[in-house]
Formats: sequence, C-alpha cells, structure tokens
Amino acid sequence: MTAAITSDPGHHAPTLGSAIVNTIRLPLLVLNGEMRVIALSPSFSQTFRVLPEETTGRLLFDLGNGQWDISALRHLLKNVIPGHTTMEAFEVEHEFPDIGHRVMSLDAREIRHPEAERPELLLVIEDITERRAIDREKQDLLRQKELLLKETQHRINNSLQIIANILLL
Repeated sequence: MTAAITSDPGHHAPTLGSAIVNTIRLPLLVLNGEMRVIALSPSFSQTFRVLPEETTGRLLFDLGNGQWDISALRHLLKNVIPGHTTMEAFEVEHEFPDIGHRVMSLDAREIRHPEAERPELLLVIEDITERRAIDREKQDLLRQKELLLKETQHRINNSLQIIANILLL
C-alpha cells in the first residue's frame, strides 16, 4: 500500500527527505525498479563499512560478498513495486565482510515522489543478531529446565518406590 505524500509546494521535499534519511539509525537503501542502489543512509555505510561511492549505482545483489543475492529475497523485492505490496521481516543470516556473522531483518516498501519517473523501493535493514542469540539462549534454558524437571521427577519416583518397598517389608 502506498500513499502520496502531501507537502507544501514551496517546501523543499527532496532536502527534507535527505535530512530524514540521514538521521535514521537503521541502515537504509533506496533502490530503483532494477534493484540498483540510488541512495544509502550514513548508517548503512557505517554498519557495513562501505563507502557511498562504492555502493551507489550497483545492484543490491552484487554488494559485499553476495550476501544479498538470495533467490527468495530477489523474488520478494521484485514483487513489491508491481504488486504494491510490502516485504516485512525477511531474515538474512550471513558472514558479512568486516562485521562478521550477523542476522539481519529486512523490510521493503514502495515509495513514490513527484521527482521520480518511476516508483522506488525503500529497504530498511535491522541487525537482530543479539535478539536471535537471546532467543536461542532462552530455548536452551527451557530445554535444560525441562531436562532438570524430568530428572527430578525420575528421582522422586525412585525415592517413592524405595519408601514403598521399605513399607512393604
């Protein structure tokens, strides 16, 4: 779903848009319909340790060491603009150059503005590595708790069996 953004005709919307992108903490990419990078946020450059001039104009799927070249991601992104849909919480787990193993959650939305001939795509990337590690740790703790509970029940049953045998004697 997209909606036209209404702005004051005398206001410099492109400047405002750039200012907003530059202040958002999450890494952002703006892609054209061919999935080429039109713009990137400073947080994208900082997170992935890339220079804007190395990234702008390149295909998303050619960035880094191919971490974004995933067939399911290609399929989802290529359907966002023509289908007027969104992509939410697509997870990429990868060994990224310079930053190591990370789990990233990707959201994509179609964006339209008067200066663009065609719709573009806003791709927001969130590092959820820590969240996934906490989830795995929580699952491990739940499994340990379950195992401990079973062991405790087993010992209690054995103790009760011993007491029952002593009472029968």
